[in-house]
Amino acid sequence: SINDRMETLQRRDFEYLNKFERKVSEELLDANLKFEIKKRTKSIYSIRRKMKNQNVSFEEVYDKYAIRIILEADKEREKATCWQAYSIVTENFSPNPTRLRDWISSPKSNGYESLHTTVMGPEGHWVEVAFRQSSGGRIAATFVPGRREHHPFSLQSCFLSLQNFRSLVFPQRI
Repeated sequence: SINDRMETLQRRDFEYLNKFERKVSEELLDANLKFEIKKRTKSIYSIRRKMKNQNVSFEEVYDKYAIRIILEADKEREKATCWQAYSIVTENFSPNPTRLRDWISSPKSNGYESLHTTVMGPEGHWVEVAFRQSSGGRIAATFVPGRREHHPFSLQSCFLSLQNFRSLVFPQRI
């Protein structure tokens, strides 16, 4: 079941994302970039919804893991800094060429500006990486891939308990 697979992943998630984050952080620090990294795993509900809506298997869900890199730069260097960080990450991890989304050059109608890609992380797992600027304090209320509501999050808050999962996925029928 999805729940069993996610429980297995959950046991390895923290170390896996920490390993990925350490490598990315080292490389960004070597480039003298100022940044903060947030990480998360996709919720069971979001994975199930994606599998159903896109008719894909569990293994075909590319963004079970995600990090966002929040960069600090002068206003005139914001876009260039995002692309520089993108280049650093994709020099170290192979990107999936079909999974690049550029909302830095062409922001969404709601003003959302971010650059998203999916890379093959350590141990052969896909990791979605989002790059954006810290300007305007918009970050915390903007990015959580795969979620309808966007709010601040922690890795732990993204895991649904089995009870919540069951109530969301298998609602009681009247």
